[in-house]
Amino acid sequence: LIPLHLEASESIFVVFEGKISKNAHGPAKSNTPDYRTIATLDGKWTVRFDGQNAPEKIVFDTLSDWAKHDNNAIKYYAGTAVYEKSFTLTKPAAPKPVILELGEVGVIATVLVNGKEAGTVWTTPWEIDITDFVRRGKNVLQIRVANTWNNRLVADAAMPEEKRQSYVSQPYRFKTNAPLLKGGLIGPVKIKRQDR
Repeated sequence: LIPLHLEASESIFVVFEGKISKNAHGPAKSNTPDYRTIATLDGKWTVRFDGQNAPEKIVFDTLSDWAKHDNNAIKYYAGTAVYEKSFTLTKPAAPKPVILELGEVGVIATVLVNGKEAGTVWTTPWEIDITDFVRRGKNVLQIRVANTWNNRLVADAAMPEEKRQSYVSQPYRFKTNAPLLKGGLIGPVKIKRQDR
């Protein structure tokens, strides 16, 4: 058996070399590992923005899409923000993979666990193996999330030129009612451990 687990819209190539047995009558069973959620990282997150009139530091009570935020500096923000949260983890007697599931991200995220970069995700399933980065006890999670320039350009389209925050050399005219794209860490964020 080849353990395969694919999320929606995910694909891989499987290449076989040599002769393949034509016996297709093996026992029917799952060939993918099972994971159990061991923590849901809901509640408050500290978020740091890197300018554009967005707050330098803010606490989000819950994770949500920036495009739906009440604060226009966050709603129309384009750039990178750093989410931070601590969590406590107990390791099992036998080492088993630990996966960080980000839920949904708009648009790309780089994950740091205890100050070490664990990886970057930009598409579903928004998951990273953090086994080598977590430790028993307290852990610090930082997620750097960057979105596209779209929402800032939509906001600037409604402003006089001297008040715009962005500059484009080829003027592309956004409609002031153009839809905003999702931004930020939307979640839910979970930590999963392999059961088998």
